[in-house]
Amino acid sequence: TKSQKMAGCVLANIGAETLSIVVYEDGLPISLEIFPIGSTDITNDIALGLRIPLEEAELVKIGHDKHSYPKKKLSDIVNARLEDMFALVIAHLKKIGKHELLPAGIVLTGGGSGIQTLEDFARASMRLPARIPNTSQALLLADGSSGITEGDTSWFVAYGLCIMGASNKDSGALGGSGNRASAGALWETVKNTLKQFLP
Repeated sequence: TKSQKMAGCVLANIGAETLSIVVYEDGLPISLEIFPIGSTDITNDIALGLRIPLEEAELVKIGHDKHSYPKKKLSDIVNARLEDMFALVIAHLKKIGKHELLPAGIVLTGGGSGIQTLEDFARASMRLPARIPNTSQALLLADGSSGITEGDTSWFVAYGLCIMGASNKDSGALGGSGNRASAGALWETVKNTLKQFLP
């Protein structure tokens, strides 16, 4: 939110292959960093540690698998990789002199933010407030429904870019006349943009 960016915060997007962070202060981005580690590494660790297929490991990671595995072992596997990830974030914040100096804390998004214990882990390791955005505040479609299922923040970056492009007054590429697009027109823009990437 604007207030978080004004106070100072770090936005962390945990993707499959990368962890991207943007540090905000006084409403402006002051630092950007991308680390070559992502949620796929956690899936691989779970598959190796529990000796299960990758597909099952992915479900275990996000808490949707029906099998019961030893919670302690699973927690140790996930936390070991999360420690690596947050150590990189903390090292970067120390490098730019912002470690533990961001009142609005860390905002977590991306497919990797679906890990059940992530919010608590981030709060403890960074000693800052941590939150995962409420998906009910996501893009509303023309029929009034949300374009993102409950608890799914994996598409937030794509939605955010489409919203930014459609509402950018300086560019007519996505937004047409420069007026803010309606929800229906915005959804058409999103669909047409995503169709370009489909086989």
